[in-house]
Amino acid sequence: MRYLLFTLTIFVAAFLSCDRDEGLLLQRRYVNLEDSITASIFVNIARVVNEFDGRGDPLLNASVSVTNQLGMEVKDLSKVNFRLHHAYGDDTMCDENFKLSYEEENNPLAVVISMDYSGSMTDDDIFHMEEAVREFVRLLKPNDHVQIIKFSTEVMVMNSFTNDSTAIMNAIDHSPLTRTATAFYQSIYTGLNELRDLLTIGQHTFVPVVIAFTDGWDNVSNVGLRSLNQLSGQLQTPVYPVGLGNVDEYTMSYIAQMTGGRFFYTRQAEDVVDIFRMISQLMGSFYQLQFVVGKKAVTSGNVRLDVSVTYENNLG
Repeated sequence: MRYLLFTLTIFVAAFLSCDRDEGLLLQRRYVNLEDSITASIFVNIARVVNEFDGRGDPLLNASVSVTNQLGMEVKDLSKVNFRLHHAYGDDTMCDENFKLSYEEENNPLAVVISMDYSGSMTDDDIFHMEEAVREFVRLLKPNDHVQIIKFSTEVMVMNSFTNDSTAIMNAIDHSPLTRTATAFYQSIYTGLNELRDLLTIGQHTFVPVVIAFTDGWDNVSNVGLRSLNQLSGQLQTPVYPVGLGNVDEYTMSYIAQMTGGRFFYTRQAEDVVDIFRMISQLMGSFYQLQFVVGKKAVTSGNVRLDVSVTYENNLG
């Protein structure tokens, strides 16, 4: 659930029309006989861009990523798979007048990667974390920009946003922190503020993202989850928490849900590289849902966005 600028609710589901009773048996709408892999689907609202139509009504463009359990894109959905509701307080209105398209992401990314150097991180953990971030950077497009943030008790911004791979790799290699406590929330909040500064100077073509890695529980930050989530909503920036080992899975999942990101977890440090590859795939292309929000929504001051997919696999 995300709190943004308007009030609406998005449901992505396999229903024929807005009049279909949710209790009725679902009809199979996604059928790809070549797909023997997909067993479940994950959905993220990566970003919502607010514009206005020709009459001055709010026009929203929601970028929605749809992947299977392996992080592979599900590309064969059509408008019939999507169900859209606008929610005004307790009132919910179904809307079939939306446009749907599938687009390769052309705008460059602005990615903050926060890296954990707390005392619980072993040398092996740090090796795999750094290698995963290097691999992620190698997969980026030439115009994508990256900023590295490292944290323990302190939070340090290692470089300005740049697409210079040499400068990014140098920032990854440089580790000046004393490995003590875990300022996980603070590192995300710092990254969001860095993104706000970037977007404020007119770099609105960037798609902002925060990837936040940790192996433990936050125990020293002076910022809370509420402030973190509010700033993420203001900036329309998803946070992708990546957890290794003994982490606060509930809180990290909550951060992902509230900001429109996705939580990834592993117990094995060597699997972190695969997680960062999966995140790279998530940022490659999106379904675009475009719809007009009535003026009644503008006065409400917040938005609840919920996305779900009902999927019947092809394995029988």
